[in-house]
Amino acid sequence: MQEGTVVAVEAATVTVALPGGGQIKVCGSVEVGQTVFVRDGVVESVAPSLPVVLIEI
Repeated sequence: MQEGTVVAVEAATVTVALPGGGQIKVCGSVEVGQTVFVRDGVVESVAPSLPVVLIEI
């Protein structure tokens, strides 16, 4: 399962930007700006809004 941010919506096709810089097109019904979980070309669910914590190693 991957997590990404919705950057475009065209009918039932959604473009999701991945954290590594790539983009994928998947099927789903969500809004631009939402963070989603994606698996096998389908939006599984909207990801919860949680704070980001960076840890330096």
